Amino acid sequence: MTQLSSFKANWCSTPGSSILDLIEHKNIPKATLPSLLNISISALEDLLNGFKPIDDHMAENLSNSIGGSIDFWIKREKQYRDDLKRLQLVPKEEVLKNFDTEYVIQSFNFFNPKNTEKLFLSFFDTPDFPSWKNKYEMLFQRTLFKKSEKLDFKKLSLATWLRAAEIHSKSIVVENLDTSKLIASLDEIKELTKEKDPKIFIPLLKDIFAKCGIKFVVLRTPTGCPVSGAIRLYDNNPLLILSFRFRTDDHFWFTIFHEIGHLVQHQIDELYLEKELNEKETDIIEKEANLFAERILLSGLDSTELERFPINHRDLIRRAVRLNISPGILVGQLQHHGIVSYQHFNNLKRRYTWEEIFSTQ
Repeated sequence: MTQLSSFKANWCSTPGSSILDLIEHKNIPKATLPSLLNISISALEDLLNGFKPIDDHMAENLSNSIGGSIDFWIKREKQYRDDLKRLQLVPKEEVLKNFDTEYVIQSFNFFNPKNTEKLFLSFFDTPDFPSWKNKYEMLFQRTLFKKSEKLDFKKLSLATWLRAAEIHSKSIVVENLDTSKLIASLDEIKELTKEKDPKIFIPLLKDIFAKCGIKFVVLRTPTGCPVSGAIRLYDNNPLLILSFRFRTDDHFWFTIFHEIGHLVQHQIDELYLEKELNEKETDIIEKEANLFAERILLSGLDSTELERFPINHRDLIRRAVRLNISPGILVGQLQHHGIVSYQHFNNLKRRYTWEEIFSTQ
């Protein structure tokens, strides 16, 4: 027989794989685990994927509900963490060097920490670096974003922004998701595009989305995060995040309706990210979200009808009134379709300061 006692595999399995094996063997439905373990659905997924560590309390819950001794689960957790460290999956020093501590401190009024590593792990709510990398690599594998095999520090900035939005969203109370109610609210949301003051339209948007079962957060991005908006499933509800990139009304409202397009047309089991407004989109799902936003904002007009628009200030304002949108949004659409240069008519767009935007928070 071959001696395998010193063999070290170049992989490791999460304790979640043992949980799944055990419930399959005992014919315990996976859907019953949240109630058996007294945790949320998202916490269960974190547990199964190795993001949430098994502490003494969880080990006892597992032992009582699906079997295995408390000692077994504690040892299984330790084995997994030791294997992760052995594989050295994360260049910890590089991550810490590129972690935007200033953004985190300013966003959450933290004191400037002496221990960056402690701040990092606390902020991301992960026990160690391998777990963090595993968690966010799995997230980015399911995202419509430019991927690379190695750690991309734009992704680190993105992960920081997404985590900050999660933290901000925890205090938001929403109803159950109801996309039919969201569709019925489209005219009400479109009416807000004419409102000039973000202190008025952002709270109203939050209220509309909450009634439709959607958490809505407006949050500035850290350095190196070129994202305008995102939508993902978090804690059993869609979480809609906007960065107010470029701080103009056309960009903000197009992103709003683009993300709504994802909500009403697509299954929210991916992370959808909105990048540059003028970036050529090749993905069919993103094209569908773009077309949805255009149909709402332009009341069904197509590009050939847009091309016949008189191109002067007075007529653009008149057309915007007829479309029930702000002139800046119309200009943004004409620019996006190449009918008007990006250098022209920008004075019709509303521009906001960060102070105006975040006085609503």
